Amino acid sequence: YTGSHYAAVMAPKDRQRSGGERATPYEAIEAIRSCQALSGTCTVSGSTITHVRVANTRAELSGRPNVTDYTIVADTIAGTNISGARTTGAVNTWRRLPDGGAGSPLVGAWELVQDIW
Repeated sequence: YTGSHYAAVMAPKDRQRSGGERATPYEAIEAIRSCQALSGTCTVSGSTITHVRVANTRAELSGRPNVTDYTIVADTIAGTNISGARTTGAVNTWRRLPDGGAGSPLVGAWELVQDIW
């Protein structure tokens, strides 16, 4: 996160590696589908953050706002998806990595606390 933009790359911890030195066509497609990458703009108003995807691996979501209600406690942020996500109502918890920078509480790098990512 910066003051007005974000970028994220996420992959499950149990993501399968290719069986050989080079991925088969099927393995390559699965590798792309299992690694979500996205970036865009973000705005904060009160306890709401709105992300608008500009570039991502799911092109059908480009330009659509994703609205999240969040709370920040120390270096942890919990966000509840309000609209624009596949999992409306889901809560994700993120932890800021060291050296997050000054300014906005969202500036810096974050990692998902849930054990699957």
